Amino acid sequence: MRIELLTQKQLDQARPGKKEKALSDGGGLIFTVRSKDQGGGRGWAFRFRLEGRNRKVGIGTYPGTDLGAAREIAHTLRRQVAAGVDPVAQKQAAREAQDATTQARKAERTFREVADAWLAEAASDYSWSEGHKARQEGLLRNHAYPAIGRLRFREITESAVGKAVHKVWKNGAKNAAGRVRGVIRDVYAYAVLQGDLPSEKNFMLGAREKNLGMLKTPRPHNFAA
Repeated sequence: MRIELLTQKQLDQARPGKKEKALSDGGGLIFTVRSKDQGGGRGWAFRFRLEGRNRKVGIGTYPGTDLGAAREIAHTLRRQVAAGVDPVAQKQAAREAQDATTQARKAERTFREVADAWLAEAASDYSWSEGHKARQEGLLRNHAYPAIGRLRFREITESAVGKAVHKVWKNGAKNAAGRVRGVIRDVYAYAVLQGDLPSEKNFMLGAREKNLGMLKTPRPHNFAA
């Protein structure tokens, strides 16, 4: 049975409904339209059979991947399957390699690199005024960066941060010391969110409560004579 190739008009007219749709272009290439409940996204997939198993691999969203590009990708995948290569396993291996590369890059990031990214993103997300952004940046540049800015983020110790904060307090800027500790805490929260730091290694949680940086003078104990 001969399968008619898809036309651009068919793609344009394919709209999401109550159920997911799959339109075949032949040779294993299918155009999928998710249901309205699934978000209604459109894209491409390649179906194939290898070693007695039916498999399917996604090859791009539409219209980012147009009809011509999808056919070229499918042609390449058909040749791989004919050679005994599993496109699903190959895609997974590529994803794992990319993840490993990303994690390796994150492991090399310094405190300053992470903090600069946090500063730019927070200023945009929370619509900071120029004055507030400048104050936050000043706390980092004047007090945090000189002490820990060049250190790899994942290698910074609680002691190093405590000493940096205490130095600000010891030099007489007692109010600024608390703000420095606060901005470092926010950078650490951002690092956890971005995957730069495992959550269990975020020692800045509760930094104020545990008096990180010794910003409060311990009360003397009175012992009975």
